[in-house]
Amino acid sequence: MFEATKEEALTKALQLLLLFLPAANRRILHMLLKLMNKMMHNDDLVITDCVDKRQLVSHAMCHP
Repeated sequence: MFEATKEEALTKALQLLLLFLPAANRRILHMLLKLMNKMMHNDDLVITDCVDKRQLVSHAMCHP
């Protein structure tokens, strides 16, 4: 029960912090996360057999 409360508190804190972003930046972040989610869940998209799509997308977004 404590873990769920801790997770809820962390989620709420992150939501509040993201509200400090300017609206344009929040929109870009939203679109980026939406794109990443679509890429990771697209079973027809095969980029490489060596690396998981999730790792590849995360790495590409963190290291432009």
